[in-house]
Amino acid sequence: MKKVVFTLALSIFSFECAMANQIGWATSAPIGDHNSIALAGIPGPEGTTAMVQLIYAGTDMTIGAANQIGNGVTGDDEVIAYSWMGRGVPLGDAGLFDLTTLPAENTKANGSLYYIRAWEVPTSSPGTGLVPTVPTYYGNSETYAIKNFGDGNPETFNLGTPFNTTIAIPEPTVAALIGLFGGGMLVARRLFAKEA
Repeated sequence: MKKVVFTLALSIFSFECAMANQIGWATSAPIGDHNSIALAGIPGPEGTTAMVQLIYAGTDMTIGAANQIGNGVTGDDEVIAYSWMGRGVPLGDAGLFDLTTLPAENTKANGSLYYIRAWEVPTSSPGTGLVPTVPTYYGNSETYAIKNFGDGNPETFNLGTPFNTTIAIPEPTVAALIGLFGGGMLVARRLFAKEA
């Protein structure tokens, strides 16, 4: 009997904690591409419009750089949720999404910082949240501090300040270095092949 009561109490406590640790995330100002044109929004299936991510800024409370591996975060940053442009917005308004009805589960403490990262292209594999593998641009919002966990209500990060996806990935200098290295390897191979 004690075990049943304890299990029931633990289940209720777990449910209440989950309810208190939800983040709704949305934009009320459009997110633009690297030319300052609002990213297309279609209220359709995943993989048809630009990918967006809700990211925990980590214990260092700074926005880390993006890469094109896995979910695209570096350092101690952590993807909490991902979606796509136009989701939750009835008309698919360009540059907007609204996921306040689909809150992200979260276990971070009050005062934790979050930000939204937008990519100019869809996920590389629908249903996975993997970042695009083609050269593209991304951009980050300002950070938002969670402050009301524990009050029983989901907290909403409604981004009211627009931003653009102005950071190229891979960065042109990195791509140039890779190309230079590859070209050097081909020249070296030909030189050594002539000597043999």
